[in-house]
Amino acid sequence: MTTSHTGQNFRILFVCTGNICRSPFAQFLTDSLIKARLRPVDADRFVVGSAGIEALPGARIDVLAHAELARRGLAGSAAEFRARRLQPETAANADLVLTADRDHRSAVVHLAPSALRKTFCIREFARHIRDIPPVGLPPHPVDRATRLVALAAQRRGAVCYATEHDDTIPDPRGRSAAVHRSMAETIASAITPFVGRLAEPVMETPARETV
Repeated sequence: MTTSHTGQNFRILFVCTGNICRSPFAQFLTDSLIKARLRPVDADRFVVGSAGIEALPGARIDVLAHAELARRGLAGSAAEFRARRLQPETAANADLVLTADRDHRSAVVHLAPSALRKTFCIREFARHIRDIPPVGLPPHPVDRATRLVALAAQRRGAVCYATEHDDTIPDPRGRSAAVHRSMAETIASAITPFVGRLAEPVMETPARETV
């Protein structure tokens, strides 16, 4: 059995400016990856959403961002998508908040101070969990995700120095298809390893030898 002992859902929230390009792309890609990598009983415990700091509620996903989803066979999943503005309770209730850049990260924490230790830039989070050894991580995906968030928070400021550029996914709104393609590839390169960590085989902590 791989069902979480907690019996709780794990809520992932992506945040950008308008909630029509970066965050919805990340939302639908992540949801698809989770469903592809985890058993249905485990995947169903992950709830993935998105919101925008300055979103116009009800706006549709940008056509070029939608095209990037279509390239991955995910066009249908975003057909009914509508933008929403970030609310304090939405951030507070999430288990992991991933933002497009540092300004969004600061805005989330300003709205919901309790979200500080679970809010990261997308690329920042990927960097923090990249070298966490699998040995000793919980076997159940929800528990493992919770543990990875806690470990990432501990590593903040302790890993190698990163510039603001390192943590930024540039806003592609109003720009070319090539810029949207770059946005999509950057998000995918950061999110795919995280989902992979959730599906890793269990590795037990080696037993200590007794004298």
